[in-house]
Amino acid sequence: MTKPSVEIWDAVPADVDACLALPHESKTQRVWQAGVRQDGEAWNIQLRESDLSREMTLNYAKNPTRLQRALGPEHCFLVAVEPDDETILGYLVMLTDPDQPTATLQDLVVTTARRRQGIGLRLVSVARKWAKERDLKRVLAVAQTKNYPAIALYQKAGYSFCGYHEQYFENRDIAVFFCQMLRK
Repeated sequence: MTKPSVEIWDAVPADVDACLALPHESKTQRVWQAGVRQDGEAWNIQLRESDLSREMTLNYAKNPTRLQRALGPEHCFLVAVEPDDETILGYLVMLTDPDQPTATLQDLVVTTARRRQGIGLRLVSVARKWAKERDLKRVLAVAQTKNYPAIALYQKAGYSFCGYHEQYFENRDIAVFFCQMLRK
């Protein structure tokens, strides 16, 4: 049986609670490990994919304030919706920088039962189109080094690794950044 197509809509205030109710945790058996070493005046930074001995559950911090802020017209807040009953299956939040022609993809969540069916890629694709329509030059995507599913999705969507931050997240996890340049 084929799954019905998913529709992507701009979020409205009434969608925030449904988005926050989605399961935000995920599981992985693969991570990016980071190592930093100073050797004289040189810094050596190494990121490598690593298999874990057992599956790890990733807790993803929900941020209701960011979702509310993303409802503004200068930001992108998309929901993936089941066409038959308008159930929200996932969402994406991308915030723009008023000082740079850049948008940063902050949140990408798909309900557990519908993961690995292309919904995340569809959301990323629509967000990219949104950014191009606003003459932005690049989209950044951020993920924890532990969030291998997100890292793999960004790479599949054509993003390239562009940096990392040692204690970016509130829980002090390491962030890796990916970039996609937008061309007209």
